[in-house]
Amino acid sequence: MAETPGGDPSPAPTEGTRPGGLPLLPLALYQALSNNRNGLFLVYFPLFLVEERSTALPLALAYLSAGFIAGALVAPVAGRLSDRTGHRQRFLLAAEVAVLPLYAAIPFVVDPLADAALFVAANVALAFGGPVVNALVADLARPGARGAGYGLLTAAGYAGSASAFVLAGVVTLFFGLASLFYFVGGLVLLNIAVVAWGVPDVRAPRSTRSPSWSVARPVIVFAVVVSLRALGTGALTGFYGAYTAELGGSAFDVALVALSGVLVGALFGVALGRSVDRTGPMRAIWTGTAITLGSVALFAIAPVWYWLAPANAVRILGQALLSPAMLAYVAYLSPVGHRAQFLGIFTLVNSLFWSAGPLAGGAVLGAFGPGPFFGFVAVLVGLTVVGLVVAGPGRGADRAASAGGAEPG
Repeated sequence: MAETPGGDPSPAPTEGTRPGGLPLLPLALYQALSNNRNGLFLVYFPLFLVEERSTALPLALAYLSAGFIAGALVAPVAGRLSDRTGHRQRFLLAAEVAVLPLYAAIPFVVDPLADAALFVAANVALAFGGPVVNALVADLARPGARGAGYGLLTAAGYAGSASAFVLAGVVTLFFGLASLFYFVGGLVLLNIAVVAWGVPDVRAPRSTRSPSWSVARPVIVFAVVVSLRALGTGALTGFYGAYTAELGGSAFDVALVALSGVLVGALFGVALGRSVDRTGPMRAIWTGTAITLGSVALFAIAPVWYWLAPANAVRILGQALLSPAMLAYVAYLSPVGHRAQFLGIFTLVNSLFWSAGPLAGGAVLGAFGPGPFFGFVAVLVGLTVVGLVVAGPGRGADRAASAGGAEPG
């Protein structure tokens, strides 16, 4: 079969494979547990290195970024391997099994560089599951209902992130920072059980050929264009905690601002995913980008810290719409036999841009202050708009993507 972008000759799924049906619920639980784990490490792994290993904070943050970047670099390779074998569930299971001893070893290693190496290795192992989850949603859901499927995982992921703030505080308060890794080990064991007994072993169409540049180009161009926004929002994500304190908020207030966002994502993620299927993913991307721009304006005009709670809620509202829309559109562009690989390519580009956001934003903030910083973020979001106008598809392609049909030639 010819490799044409948007082609989706896969048979209609059987009863129970619709979003919200039985196969996607274990994936949603897997996503909630994974985001809980990731949220714990995002907040507490640098703190562990600083307080328990006497590591300088900039170096601890560099180790954190190294882990996430290494995982992003592996994602396309992991996706390609899954496509070549046709297996999905086995990759998820292998990733969780491999990461368990790596996390468990961190408290016993006294060298911070060795701790960082274990963390990087763990993120590389987990990268073999990331694109597979996104590909599984596209495999199980009807082509015209993928937005709802990704919306379900988005909502579950935000719910997991919200619970991470509460659980991390309780666990580390009573048992110390080192106990975090045993708690995460428990989450990994739960994920192994969920994957082994709940996630179906979907046999995706296999492909032994590498995609041509003409097939890969639309995905890469799209990923770069929408990731310009991720560069700006990555900078904003790294800054709003410190900005809350600068506007008079306490550490508890920072947690409230963070929770205001993730709770919005958890509550409205499913509904926003379904709206992607109704309106088409490209229209949802336009809307989500506009909402993001509005959130930047709210951050910029905030006179006191509690204004940042609604600003962050609006930011996550836009992201909860953008995430299922972007994934649904990439799934539409991906030819049969290359779905996990192309979703891995999108993850790689988007993650690298987002990871560079705090570094670029910090440079602007240090040189010019908060006002120009918010202008910098707004310009990046604006460049995404320009890119969508110049390189984005027309309405016909958006309707085809929403319906699951082939992209017009």
